[in-house]
Amino acid sequence: MFIDETAANHEHDPGATGRVPVGERLVDPIPFGHYKRTTFVSALRRGGLAAAMTIDGSMTGNLFVAYVEQVLLPELKAGDVVIL
Repeated sequence: MFIDETAANHEHDPGATGRVPVGERLVDPIPFGHYKRTTFVSALRRGGLAAAMTIDGSMTGNLFVAYVEQVLLPELKAGDVVIL
């Protein structure tokens, strides 16, 4: 099983790349208070994904330990090898 983590940062400014006529200013509102990070961690085995978990925020050491104990360990079978 390969353990992989990915995250999406929701701090994108959609107005930063717009187009307007020369000499005019681009005005595009940005939603207030929607800035956050979502982290997804899972195990990939030959048969597909296993032990998936989504976190509101960044992965920390304590969250990783909780992931291993509460999500990954129950999914392991005899003979599984885990690669981080």
